Amino acid sequence: MRYIYTAIYYLIMPFILIRLLWRSRHTTGYRKRWSERFGHIPRSIHNNNIWIHAVSVGETIAAIPLVNALIAQYPRYQFIVTTTTPTGSALVTKQLGNRVTHVYAPFDVPTAVLRFLKRARV
Repeated sequence: MRYIYTAIYYLIMPFILIRLLWRSRHTTGYRKRWSERFGHIPRSIHNNNIWIHAVSVGETIAAIPLVNALIAQYPRYQFIVTTTTPTGSALVTKQLGNRVTHVYAPFDVPTAVLRFLKRARV
């Protein structure tokens, strides 16, 4: 089943990219940082990373207290927060600043996810 899902995801990837371009007509943030969605993120120099994913602004708002608590409890760890929207990205940057690293979540295909995991070292 996983192989079928992956094959379908790869087949619809052009349409996903077209959708991002379409959405970027009104929100230019959808045009930026595409490489992150394919797992191309800066390599982490830390071995102690915690990854927190929040899809939307609502989930980001809900996750901020958790992230703050984790930062306080685990000061030696680096935190990577992923979102899928430019508004989620802006909120992470505004609320958490440079205490976390924000990148867009990788597309759900093996090559992008594996690349992300290797570079994030989570």
